Amino acid sequence: MIENVICRVVKVDCIPNDPVDIKFGGPKYLGVDVYVKKSDVKFMMDYIRYMFYEYGIPFINIRDAHAKIVNNCDIVDEKTIKDYIETHREELINGDFPHGQNKTLKR
Repeated sequence: MIENVICRVVKVDCIPNDPVDIKFGGPKYLGVDVYVKKSDVKFMMDYIRYMFYEYGIPFINIRDAHAKIVNNCDIVDEKTIKDYIETHREELINGDFPHGQNKTLKR
């Protein structure tokens, strides 16, 4: 059953954004937003950090950014994170973030 829940948004900052894009309201860094259970924030941040190191993906920072209301089906687990990183490794390494937007990792 799909229901709205409060989760935490873990932001992985990968590359600095273009200064012009920042000037017009874009984020300072481009990367990945990951929706995780509030109770799993610390573990998932450590897991994401480990997976980025394991796959040789550079990043600037990983942080618990804020709370957000999402569908419970958008909250990810370790397998979803691993599958995403394996599938999108080259994009993350090359900084392929279309239109100056962060990618949101969902199930």
